[in-house]
Amino acid sequence: MPITHLSFDLDDTLWPCAPVIRAAEAKAYDFLNTHWHGDVPLETADALLASRKQFFATNTQWHHDLTTMRREWVRQTLGHGLSAPLQAQYMELILEYRNFVIPYDDVIPVLDELKHRYTLVSITNGNADVFKTPLAPYFERAYNSIGAGVAKPHPAIFKQVLDNEGIDSDNLIHIGDDQHTDVHGAFTANIQPIWINRTEQPWRADTAQPHTAKDLKELMTLLETL
Repeated sequence: MPITHLSFDLDDTLWPCAPVIRAAEAKAYDFLNTHWHGDVPLETADALLASRKQFFATNTQWHHDLTTMRREWVRQTLGHGLSAPLQAQYMELILEYRNFVIPYDDVIPVLDELKHRYTLVSITNGNADVFKTPLAPYFERAYNSIGAGVAKPHPAIFKQVLDNEGIDSDNLIHIGDDQHTDVHGAFTANIQPIWINRTEQPWRADTAQPHTAKDLKELMTLLETL
């Protein structure tokens, strides 16, 4: 059956994630410093990061919904020094800066070509909104773990895409950087994956390495052979 759709992971596939998170966290901490009214001093940024990581590790019911998880962390951890309206502003700031992404140099030229050949959709476990990024013009629809109720690699998130797009698994290729959530997840949903390996990582899974591209330029060449 013909390939009609390409689904893309976002973080570390289309843009580097770490700089985005660092910038968002810095802005968020500046906000806390400005608005904090607790009886005790605001903890350091490192201490808050450690607290949040611990909270995330122990609240697995929200692992598919990082926005709700952070909102709950703010309420439970910072609520004594940050009013409810300020907590809401904090969350708005985090989500705003989460979308201040800088795509890899190869991404926009290739997506501009691919959008004329395929229907492009995104699938992410994160809370970036592709339609609030510079890549908005290239995508038809966006899917995420919040809407699916489960995170990649669960096959249900991929099935949601197939059902909503009205296609079979043979019509879709999923493209992403993560060996587990993207490649294994696609395999479990009977979808062909392409692994984007920008950092020349070794293949670690017991299964055979799938089609691999170091960037989207190589992806374009690879798609012409499939």
